[in-house]
Parts: sequence; C-alpha cells; structure tokens
Amino acid sequence: MKRTRLFGTAAVAALLSIGFAPPALAARATSPSTGAWQVVTSPNPDSSNNALDAVAVVSANDVWAVGRAGSKTLAEHWDGSQWSVVPTPNPPESNNDSELLGVTAIASDDVWAVGYGTNTGTGWSTLAEHWDGATWSIIPTPNPPGQIAGPSLNAVAAVSTNDVWAVGGAGIHGYPGAAVLEHWDGIAWSLAAAHAATQTWSSSSRFGVAAVAGNDVWAAGDFDSFHWDGSSWAVVGGAQTTEAATAAGPTDVWTVGSYTYSDGDYTYGPFTLAYRWNGSSWVQSATVSPTGHDAFQGVVAIAPNDVWAVGTSSTTSTLTEHFDGTGWSRITSASPGNQGNVLYAAAAAESQDVWAVGSSLSYASGSFVMQTLIEHFTG
Repeated sequence: MKRTRLFGTAAVAALLSIGFAPPALAARATSPSTGAWQVVTSPNPDSSNNALDAVAVVSANDVWAVGRAGSKTLAEHWDGSQWSVVPTPNPPESNNDSELLGVTAIASDDVWAVGYGTNTGTGWSTLAEHWDGATWSIIPTPNPPGQIAGPSLNAVAAVSTNDVWAVGGAGIHGYPGAAVLEHWDGIAWSLAAAHAATQTWSSSSRFGVAAVAGNDVWAAGDFDSFHWDGSSWAVVGGAQTTEAATAAGPTDVWTVGSYTYSDGDYTYGPFTLAYRWNGSSWVQSATVSPTGHDAFQGVVAIAPNDVWAVGTSSTTSTLTEHFDGTGWSRITSASPGNQGNVLYAAAAAESQDVWAVGSSLSYASGSFVMQTLIEHFTG
C-alpha cells in the first residue's frame, strides 16, 4: 500500500534525478512589501456550502468573483467598498448542480463566466454566462459528448470583446476527460479541435487559459500545454499537469499546479509547481513548499518581476507566494476555517491591489460549514 510522507532528503535526490527542481521547505526572507493578505467580508447565500472559484478585475472598484452557493451558480461583485451578490441564472435543464469555475473581465459591461450544469438524467453540460453591465445571461455553448465528469468549461480568457477562449474537459480533477476548446467571435461560441496527438492521451482536460494576443493563447491542464497560433492548437511540451495559467506578455507566461513523486513504496507530496514560458521553452521555477504537502491552484502575473501564486498548504491553510523576478517567497495569508482553507484563484488591478478567492471550512455545533473566502493584498 502506498503512503504519503513529508518531503525528505531521499525525495530530494529522487526528484533531482528526474529533472524536477525540488521546492524549498522554508520561505525566503524577501517579500514584495511588509504587508500581508487580509480577509474581506463576503456574502454566503447558502447555509452550509459556498465557494468562490475564480476572480477577475476591471478596475480597483470593479471586481468579480464567481463560484457556487449550494447547488447554484454564484457571482459576487466588489464596488470599492463591499462585496455583494449579483443574481446569476442557472441552466434550465440543470436539476442537480451548477457552478461557475472561471471568469474574465474585458470591460465594466463585458464580463464572461464559465462552468457547468448537471442533470440527473442527461448528465453534464457546458455553461457560459455574460454580464452586459446590467444582468447576467446564459449564452449557448456547444456540448461535446464522451466525458465521464463533463463536459465542463473550467477557465476563460479574453483577447478582446470578440475574441474569447473558454477551455475545459472533465469538471472534476482526477477524472479522465477530453479537452474542450471553445471560442467566442462576438456572435457565437464554437468548438475548436485539439491536436490529434491528444486523442491517445488518457486525459487532456484543460484547467487554465491565458490570452496574450489573437495568435498567442495558452491552455494548461492534464499532461502537456496547448498553444494557439491563430489558426490551430498545438501541443507544447515542458509544462505538465498544471491547474492555472496567466501571462504578462509573450515571453512571460506562467502555469502552476502541484506534483507528487512515488518511489514505489511511498508517495511524496504534493509539492508546489510553477513553469515560466520565456518565449522559446517552458522552464521550471523553484517554488516554496512550506510543509511538503502543498499545492498551487491559481496564478496572476502583473509584471515579469511581480507574480502571485495561491493555493493551499497541508489542506488546512491558505498559501500565497510571490515571485519578485529572482525567486519565490511565501507571504502571510489568513486561514479562518478551523478545518480547511484554500485559495483557488488570484487577479490584480495593480501591484498593491491583488485579490484571491476560495473557501474556508469550519466545524461547529455538530456540522460542517463551507464559506466563501476573499483575501486582499494592498502592500
């Protein structure tokens, strides 16, 4: 039986032998400032099951976070002073569960959120919703067949109002799925084909997408990354099995996640993982893994020397790390839940105005309660 062990000397040697840069177990002394992340109060529409999966920034007083409340979609908006719930529709055919997993903001009246809906009889369906400045509305999306836990749209990124990409596949990590790549041209969503090589993969689901230009889009997920050159998607090796993607420019693209290593007896990790595209290849960046049981879930690149990755540490604490152009350091973040805390995504208006969202889990009076978690870094 395989067991999980904390990061140790033997694991360091093994990881080096297969080309991984093992993460540091203690944070570097440097930090972007003397500041820390602070919890900002956010609504919880459901009595026991709430989570925020993604966040997008239009401006300092115009920020969106999306996720779920119970079995329904959830969108919350920051107006510069407080977070409030903004009603979102649920697919009429969805009688079981709906959730928004990704969001991107083009303008105050042009925001996209994507996710899935499920029906006990017909299964999963992709979901895209659009904010026009007044209301959220569902925009039809294709539903490719053949998914075990999908199809789901897990992330979305925009080049412009008529050039938006949503990616997905399986909606639950650990389930095999075929990549779903959908494009908005200003009129309708349509499917784009993944590279034929992915047909032989056990799973090609996509969980992150970053858009640099109309001919420069990256999609990350199970196994290797994908790149769009304006006409087709290609497989690009060097960054495998990651959760999220971001770009500060064509030579500064990041994708993050976590990895484990097994020596046949023990399984080590998970450990934080980050890759950087430098314009010609993916290069692994040495990150911090505070406990040897840590994972990145989200990332935002503000500049080449200003990148944030967020996630969880030992499943009980939030994890926020900052890249200053030289290396990664852990920055203090809050963990209000007494049973578990995780940050799934991050977005920024500027260096001293960064948001991270997720959920916290607490146990009290004989029951578990999951609440939305929003944290803000102001330097």
